Amino acid sequence: MGTYSSKGFGTPIIRGFIAILVGLITVIWPGYVQDFIVKFIGIALMVSGAVSFIIYFSKKKKEEEGLPAVAIPFGGIVSFILGLIMVIKSAFFMGILLFLLGFLLIIGALGQFMVLLASRRTFSVPPILYLFPSVVFICGIIIIFNPFASAIALLTFFGAVAIFYGVVELIETGRFEKR
Repeated sequence: MGTYSSKGFGTPIIRGFIAILVGLITVIWPGYVQDFIVKFIGIALMVSGAVSFIIYFSKKKKEEEGLPAVAIPFGGIVSFILGLIMVIKSAFFMGILLFLLGFLLIIGALGQFMVLLASRRTFSVPPILYLFPSVVFICGIIIIFNPFASAIALLTFFGAVAIFYGVVELIETGRFEKR
């Protein structure tokens, strides 16, 4: 059967169902998913910081045995504290992340406008080419001025795309399985 075999965990059928499930959860409960994402990143940072502490203290014992001195894990301390704050204040961090995303979209759109304007010197640029950077610029402005509503909209869009991907994956797999 090749790539589209229905045997094993990493198959297209399983991927399709997982994508649909993730998409449905994201579309139905985008606020919870948003909170979960930030808290998940916070927990990952806390684990990373904790691991650096464990490594530091295990090497500290070896230092007592005559091995070279170990530096205090400042990166681990900062990582752990940042992760803890992200878990406690997840909504605040989501706002910051979205503000940065909006800023990057605006910068990217301005860069595209500059390229289009510079290209006009060399050849004719159809006005339709200004549409995409305009949409990106407007999205960036909307995200900056209304980050929390934008987060819900972005997550809902992501969920819809995940559902679409899952359905397409299942349809394509069904087509290939019949052959």
